[in-house]
Amino acid sequence: MAASDKVNIGIVGVGGRGRDLLQSYGKINGVTVKYFCDADNASLEKAQGIALKMGIPKPAEVSDMRRVLDDKDVDAVVVATPDHWHAPAAILAADAGKDVYVEKPASHNIREGRLSAIIRKRSFLNFGRRDPHRAGGAHHQVKVAPEVPIVPWPVTNIVP
Repeated sequence: MAASDKVNIGIVGVGGRGRDLLQSYGKINGVTVKYFCDADNASLEKAQGIALKMGIPKPAEVSDMRRVLDDKDVDAVVVATPDHWHAPAAILAADAGKDVYVEKPASHNIREGRLSAIIRKRSFLNFGRRDPHRAGGAHHQVKVAPEVPIVPWPVTNIVP
């Protein structure tokens, strides 16, 4: 795989769900977790422990997601923040030109939902849900880059 075929991601929010997603993304050939972003140092330490056990290179730690968004080498952002930060983080990431994966809820109000829908037209913004058994078997397949395996994520229609 050529270096240009690799995908660098930042995980914004490395609490319980963020660490679960780390274990999924950390196994994908061609995906490098470049950043952990969280305001909680204990969560950052736990995520680094998982990364160490998985044998993946140590991601940089930041507490401000704007550092992740400013990095031109980051291709995609995984939003695993508390629910009230889902839409703001996803909108800022997409506005910075990043592809985004965010789970439900996509927004807390109609305005956030409409902004997410506008951003979704300009950037790849994937809304998923965490329980594949409730997705009715329908999965949206995300190809993050050439030569990188397709990753199935369940999708729900949650954007107004």
